[in-house]
Amino acid sequence: LEKENRIVPGTRVDLARGLIGVGMRPGAKAPDLSSPEAFKKAMLAATSVSYVDPKAGGTSGTYMAGLFQKMGIAQEIQKKTVFRNQGSEVADAVAKGDAEFGITFTSEMITNKGVKLAGTLPDAIQLPTIYTGAVPAGAPNPDGGRAFLKALKTPAGLAAIQEAGLEPIQNPQNH
Repeated sequence: LEKENRIVPGTRVDLARGLIGVGMRPGAKAPDLSSPEAFKKAMLAATSVSYVDPKAGGTSGTYMAGLFQKMGIAQEIQKKTVFRNQGSEVADAVAKGDAEFGITFTSEMITNKGVKLAGTLPDAIQLPTIYTGAVPAGAPNPDGGRAFLKALKTPAGLAAIQEAGLEPIQNPQNH
């Protein structure tokens, strides 16, 4: 974008990572998410699983469908899948008891009081989404944009990112 003159040079900065997690009802026994094999075993043992319908085009749902295929368990999982159109609906399915586990971005689950985050997918099978900020070229107040990006790197900004269910990138690389 910088080469295309769409952002102010030197302002692009990685701010946060969105991670895919597994949600469950509060008080339920948390699944073992310590390794890809443990995750696979937990999903096979689950009575029902909810994730975003790949036909709806969501990143996490498309990824999970491919991951289950790659793990060789797509058919078994499909039989007990409660598809939803977006991540917040996956959380709702868990909260209402329609699904034992929900799999979507953690940021889409943490606001639902009827869902407890069991954990994130193991690193080996995680699909981190990097959120990046920059000041747009032609911004009416580029100094304000720079100040905003800088504020997101302060302790208060990092805390706000974390409260939103994202993982702050503390020492980002400017691009």
